[in-house]
Amino acid sequence: MPEWNVPGYIGLKTLGSGGFGEVVLARHGASGVLVAIKYLRHDLSADREFADMFRDEATVLASLDDPNVVRLYEYVESPSGAAIVMELVEGVSLREILARQGNTTAEAALVVLQGSLLGLAAAHQRGVVHRDYKPENVLVNGNGASKLTDFGLAVRAGDRPVPAGTLLYVAPEQMAGAPASPAGDVYAATATFYECLTGHPPFTGEPGELLVRHRLDPVPLDPVPEPLRPLVTAGMAKDPRDRPADAITFVTRLGTVAAGAYGRGWEDRGRSQLGEAALLLAALWPSGVPPALQGTEVRQTSLFRRVSWVRVGIVAGVIVGLGTGAALAATVANGPAAPGHPSVPVHLVTLSPTPSGASPPPTSTSASNSSASPNSGPPTTPTTPTTPTTPTTPTTPTTPTTPATPGTLVLSATQITLTSATGQPPYTGSFTLTASGGPATFTITVPAGLIVSPTGGSLTSGQTVTITVTADASNPPPYTSTLTLDPGGLTVTVTYPPSG
Repeated sequence: MPEWNVPGYIGLKTLGSGGFGEVVLARHGASGVLVAIKYLRHDLSADREFADMFRDEATVLASLDDPNVVRLYEYVESPSGAAIVMELVEGVSLREILARQGNTTAEAALVVLQGSLLGLAAAHQRGVVHRDYKPENVLVNGNGASKLTDFGLAVRAGDRPVPAGTLLYVAPEQMAGAPASPAGDVYAATATFYECLTGHPPFTGEPGELLVRHRLDPVPLDPVPEPLRPLVTAGMAKDPRDRPADAITFVTRLGTVAAGAYGRGWEDRGRSQLGEAALLLAALWPSGVPPALQGTEVRQTSLFRRVSWVRVGIVAGVIVGLGTGAALAATVANGPAAPGHPSVPVHLVTLSPTPSGASPPPTSTSASNSSASPNSGPPTTPTTPTTPTTPTTPTTPTTPTTPATPGTLVLSATQITLTSATGQPPYTGSFTLTASGGPATFTITVPAGLIVSPTGGSLTSGQTVTITVTADASNPPPYTSTLTLDPGGLTVTVTYPPSG
């Protein structure tokens, strides 16, 4: 167990440990809800470099409000040390499933890749590259839903960090010291997809041999189902320029291939198969309690997100998160920062147990800046209003004055340059929007000088729409403008060059 405990939580057992600290299963004292707390070793928390890296990992998690990424509820610094309080996924890692049950069905592998790509897309949208995607960092619950964890090696896209990663899955350019890019995450996710399909990684061997094979050897495609070989070939291209540019581009292609190869319902079948695999390993779940016995509900959510770009993160270890039958809400306030460190919010947790048979009320979410995701997950609609439990301190009513937007919009690009084949008007370009985590309605505010189609619409989870942008000939180039997308305050910078 750790050298200290985060106030308000009761440590139950150690879930994993490493050279930098340990992860503990804990119970929130006021509500009884289970969480996972990742503690940094006390001696390392006194080291500014390690403390900064640990804080950076928490900051990345705080910026990613996506159902496919494990959520941060609270980051705590004190004279005793530092800790990250996370949601607890009642399930197992993809590594446990592969190690104990072998390869998955093709549909289950596609579901794993789809969920992972959507989680990576949420990071890529905010300029974050994970850099350590592997089966150990994908958690699967009893419903077959997966979540991406462990952003300890994450960096900002374009940074040149010290080469790091897991050699079985790492992109060749990442170990060569190239700038970090989303294409590196696409490679690692595809290598894991390959292992799901075949039961083994695409390449094996000693470290030096692995590096050479990733860089030079063709991916052995014979064990891969024929309809899925184009996905593996594209995702594991040696040159990152030949891969899908980012996760959202790849997940769009995946949906088309999966539907063509396995027909309607492939996603439901794959998720059911994954859930069965996780349930067969229920003895390995963090709490050891069947999900049906866990009852909590969201009472209030107010998420504050402040993004601080990360350096090389070397905090490693087991991260687990909350899953079936449980939910957490975070009431967030600006927390104190240690001397000499940038300000980081401390997330204070408000948890309420669900009365037996009660339906959870909808959650309301607010954000303090434009980079925040517009919601904290799929909404739930009660059949009758639910009266919140009386808190010890005043809270915001659970029913917002403005309906919360269900779903997260994911951009394929935040900057586009309009081009013309002739060098003369019209200058045109496009980007895509994808709904993650539920239906999402969007509107686009169009400034003078641009023509946009469509300017609004509604998407269900996983659906993508292409937004076409054309420069109005009345505004001569060069020209720069900004499109604003609501909800969430997302922005796209549009430029087009001089003619001729």
